[in-house]
Amino acid sequence: IQRGRCPQCGESLRQHLFASICDSCGWNTFDVPRQGPVRIHLANSSEVVEGERCYFVKSGAVLVLKEDVVVARIPPGAVTWVEYHIRGEIAFEDSFYPQQTKP
Repeated sequence: IQRGRCPQCGESLRQHLFASICDSCGWNTFDVPRQGPVRIHLANSSEVVEGERCYFVKSGAVLVLKEDVVVARIPPGAVTWVEYHIRGEIAFEDSFYPQQTKP
């Protein structure tokens, strides 16, 4: 990554301020805000889970925290996309589930 090459296929990465993306194989890495509200949009539902921070753990589940307490554990595949709020702006994260699209 430091030399601008994809660790998966070795092709050149497109590097942005907070993300690196490989056009050839789709590999990517990115930074998410360390603080600020998040909204987790659930698959096959209009329901949204809100928290101050969320973590995608190795099992694929999402842990949602409020005031340093886990308020929800969402199973793998139940998340359509994640909405991060940054200083009044919104950033979307859906690369964990590329088959889904945000509205």
